[in-house]
Amino acid sequence: MDKDVKITIETIQKQQGESNRMKHAYSGAYFKKGDHSYVLYEESVENTEAVIKSRLKFSESFLEVVKKGALSSTMYFELGKEYLTEYGTPFGVVPLHIETRFYEMKQTADDRIFIEIRYNLSNEGGRIADCHMKIVVEQVNIM
Repeated sequence: MDKDVKITIETIQKQQGESNRMKHAYSGAYFKKGDHSYVLYEESVENTEAVIKSRLKFSESFLEVVKKGALSSTMYFELGKEYLTEYGTPFGVVPLHIETRFYEMKQTADDRIFIEIRYNLSNEGGRIADCHMKIVVEQVNIM
């Protein structure tokens, strides 16, 4: 079943003793295909007309975040696993290692979905940040 949804993504990145918190909300679409759930939404790039098309693919055991457009990346989160990705920016490609330390996905009786992830970001030079991400997907009531 396809649904119009509101997606709220909150991320806290800790690096070198500093903590940076970001919280964004988007409108998008939710659907289920087989054992996986999908959320599609678009992000605007600040001070430009550029758009990033984003897709979340998830289940109880993993989350995949794919972004295409002004910024391109695929980030994969699965508990206890490390994933190598290339984070494409307008200034070039940055190789990143993602190590998932905690992953939990819950769906409530009213169909709200909560995903929580704790992960480390690193590159060949060492650890970049300790990250904590919370995603909430909830149906938009259209009258």
